[in-house]
Amino acid sequence: MPPKSRFTRLDAFTKTVEDARIRTTSGGIVTLTSLLLILYLVWGEWADYRRVIVHPELMVDKGRGEKMEIHMNISFPRVPCELLTLDVMDVSGEVQTGVMHGVNKVRLRSEKEGGGEIDRSALELGKAELEATKHLDPNYCGGCYGAPSPSNAIKEGCCNTCAEVREAYAGVSWSFGRGENVEQCEREHYSEHLDEQRREGCRIEGGIRVNKVVGNFHFAPGKSFSNGNMHVHDLENYFAGGEGIEHTFTHQVHHLRFGPQLPDDIVKRIGRKGMAWSNHHLNPLDDTEQKTDEKAYNYMYFVKVVSTAYLPLGWERTGNAILDIPHELIELGGYGKGEAGSIETHQYSVTSHKRSLAGGDGTDEGHKERLHARGGIPGVFFSYDISPMKVVNREARSKSFSGFLVGVCAVIGGTLTVAAAIDRALHLVTSSFGMEEHMTSLGIRTCHLPRNIHVPNARSALTIMKPYSLAAYVVTPAIFFASSQAQLIPFYNKPSTARHQAEETYRKGDIVNQQQRPIMDTNGPNIQLPPSSSDDNTPSGPPPQGNVILSDVIGNQRQINIFAGFTRDIATVATRLDASVLNTTVLAPMNSAISALPRKPWEDPKDYAELGASAYEGQSGSDRANTNLRRFTEAHVVTASPWKEGEKVKTLAGTELWWENKGGKAVIQPGEVEVERVVSRVANGEVWMLKGALNYAA
Repeated sequence: MPPKSRFTRLDAFTKTVEDARIRTTSGGIVTLTSLLLILYLVWGEWADYRRVIVHPELMVDKGRGEKMEIHMNISFPRVPCELLTLDVMDVSGEVQTGVMHGVNKVRLRSEKEGGGEIDRSALELGKAELEATKHLDPNYCGGCYGAPSPSNAIKEGCCNTCAEVREAYAGVSWSFGRGENVEQCEREHYSEHLDEQRREGCRIEGGIRVNKVVGNFHFAPGKSFSNGNMHVHDLENYFAGGEGIEHTFTHQVHHLRFGPQLPDDIVKRIGRKGMAWSNHHLNPLDDTEQKTDEKAYNYMYFVKVVSTAYLPLGWERTGNAILDIPHELIELGGYGKGEAGSIETHQYSVTSHKRSLAGGDGTDEGHKERLHARGGIPGVFFSYDISPMKVVNREARSKSFSGFLVGVCAVIGGTLTVAAAIDRALHLVTSSFGMEEHMTSLGIRTCHLPRNIHVPNARSALTIMKPYSLAAYVVTPAIFFASSQAQLIPFYNKPSTARHQAEETYRKGDIVNQQQRPIMDTNGPNIQLPPSSSDDNTPSGPPPQGNVILSDVIGNQRQINIFAGFTRDIATVATRLDASVLNTTVLAPMNSAISALPRKPWEDPKDYAELGASAYEGQSGSDRANTNLRRFTEAHVVTASPWKEGEKVKTLAGTELWWENKGGKAVIQPGEVEVERVVSRVANGEVWMLKGALNYAA
């Protein structure tokens, strides 16, 4: 055996010799199943570690001077593009009238013709006429008919096109009409083109960039202008209509979003995981439709916009979320996109309201008590408000790498622990019901333990369970753990007094004081035993075990396991039993004999006489108890084997002993202690079971 080191007593993983290990078919099946289960669970842990989740955070939006993009695609099947105007205004006083930059007007065929798209070359009425002004006399300067020339006129101080005359009229809040008697409009056939488009529809698509403050954008008929503090539209051509033509603001919102769109791969990933915040790309107004047959009808949408940031995995390492570039230099649709795929966008919620400009109550809607105000501008209005809160959606791993390692360790340890309990339960059931023979008949072989091999206490603890008790199988793991700990915990390793420690070992010995089945012969090679004469008349016992030593077998018999526990805790005795070259005879009192002693093995009457009841309290008491227990144990270890009748030998404690044969029984002298039997014969000695304890007192 290898020499022991100072760490030997700290070893929590006791080992058995190879021959003491039982391998069964059921154990192999359980092992294979547990390995497959471990692989599956470890793969699940890895997949969980690699999984990316989104952590939503809510905070105050501290942005200043930011812009916001609004992207739209809205169809008006009963309003021609010539009459439709998009205006934007906000509480900061900024007004964008007749917005065209970034927005396309797409002419649509009438509903009767299917509403198909007309050639995009005709997106803006008057584009061809502007081209025609190049053929005019370079010195030509058209009049503005009493209105000042618009600031964006082709030629300063002049109105050379019909559109410039209309712009000049709007600047002074005059109604323009169909352009009768206006030379520029007659030359461009403005009224004729207007009549041709009466039955057409219009689709507005594109995006606008606005201040990130409360405001609105709306679609209304006619040229817009300001009259005092009022925003006014020229509605004459809208209401004029024509024979069989009724303009209305029936509309369909194909798409409306605030901020840039997330890339498709991110949208798919978020949508697949069902994140609650991802509804920003499922905007509530997308694919909605409103219909009316009234010309004077108004639709209002009240939109609450919430800033939303998306920070992908690894964004923190870049150190910046949004590129610090003036918004004027960023193309439409790119504002809000930052480094490493980060995006500043917006979600919104919406409520809507509609009413007739003629006033009246809500009888048609089922609300007689509701009264509508009279007047207003027909059209579709979107009023947006900015929330002071901001949602930050941050991608992260579902767990850290250390968490993954902890999970893997838990999977492996837990699975093997449960598998071990199942294997022991199966072995117990098959052994108790004699199922080995039945399994052998089915072609399943089991392995039996040799007689001379030491069975660990954990397996011994299982053998005391009744096979017909269902509860026994439930508590098997608990008994296995408790019995294993009984082997691993040293006698004096608790921070309590020596007396309490010894009593704990003493109590554990009583619990398992039951008969164990005999150990079978070994098939291993024998080594030379100490010589013995034929007339030594030593007590009868089992045949010698040539390949094991006393320390391997001292704990085999439950009837002496109290004393066996003492031998492991006394260094001088444990060293002697481990030495294969030192022959020893162990005189092990039975558990019942130790229990019947008038005083415990660690107690001495002299100590009580001198110190009273507190003789074994505190550190000094612990030392006294240790000394007494060592003396008791050493007094039962004889330094000779074989031990002949009448031969006087010394114990480790220094006392002199011999034995006699009285009436066929071996009796230890002095003290007349009868030997029950010899329970073990091994390479370095024998273990004798005594019916009593020797006089160990000093």
